[in-house]
Amino acid sequence: FTGAKTGYVADIFKNGSGTDLKTGDVVKLKNAPIARFYGNDNKIPVPEITLAFTPDDECIIGVVDRRAIQPGNENSSPVTENEAGQPDITVVPDGEECYVVTLGVYARCKADAASGPIKRGSLLTTSSTPGCAQIAVSPKIGRILGKALEPLDEGTGYIAVLVNMQ
Repeated sequence: FTGAKTGYVADIFKNGSGTDLKTGDVVKLKNAPIARFYGNDNKIPVPEITLAFTPDDECIIGVVDRRAIQPGNENSSPVTENEAGQPDITVVPDGEECYVVTLGVYARCKADAASGPIKRGSLLTTSSTPGCAQIAVSPKIGRILGKALEPLDEGTGYIAVLVNMQ
């Protein structure tokens, strides 16, 4: 290989939240057995996830990217269409698999500035607002999602982040 890695790394997880997950949601590991294994010799686990909803959650895992549509999987629920008539892969129904950004830069992370304004370079953790990141007021190892790449002064919204679990 030559050159640098570009973009982000996403791993497959199963939505075990009981509700739809959406692109940008901050998620955590669910207290459940591994949903399945795949890959050479079944060495890659597919854990279940749910929305993060507790500040500084030690089970934080990343940011939902999109639904992982498995061709030929008759167990998958139908994919809805967006306004343009294209498949809407930004919504992940309960029980379906999705790609979760676990490392790298990502443009759409839900964030909440209720615990303080988020500045460029702020460390981020989970929030009490379900599916949102917030500024890590007292950063703790194992509870950091990564770093904010743009600010959010108030309210909730989407910001670019560098996902770098710490």
